[in-house]
Amino acid sequence: MPGSEQVLTVEYYWDGPKRGVATFKGEPHVYECVFDDRLDNWSWFYLLKPIDPGTLQLVMEKWQIWLRWEEAHQTGQTTMSTHPALPADRPRFMELTKILNSKLEVPASSDLAANGEFERSGPPGASDPWAVVWTTIDRVSLGHIARVGSVLRSPEIDPDLYQRRYD
Repeated sequence: MPGSEQVLTVEYYWDGPKRGVATFKGEPHVYECVFDDRLDNWSWFYLLKPIDPGTLQLVMEKWQIWLRWEEAHQTGQTTMSTHPALPADRPRFMELTKILNSKLEVPASSDLAANGEFERSGPPGASDPWAVVWTTIDRVSLGHIARVGSVLRSPEIDPDLYQRRYD
């Protein structure tokens, strides 16, 4: 995809990447999709937050642990009962999760908002490479966003944003 950025991780997937780490203007950022309460569905809009190199290193270590688990699961060497990490990796995975939880939470007040168009750059599979094209949007057009549990939600996304995506 022309103008695409690299998707480094997909931490949450529901009909497409919803949360993870990708580059934005060449720098690593956490991305998190905003749920549109009016439509009762995921929007195409994301809030982003830059992350520092040390955090990125920890994110990639955690991602490698998950990729080892996925490969073992795909080849029948482990079952879902071990998800999301192989037993030998579980202590480190849990430690990384604890360290990264607060570092990777995108605040509902984030000013950096973008439309994200994700595309697989390989065959289907959660660990296969993805690319994304970000189009910055006016944060105000997403309306009031609140974190409800672990999800960013908005009842006020400007309906015209969906049309503008195709203009």
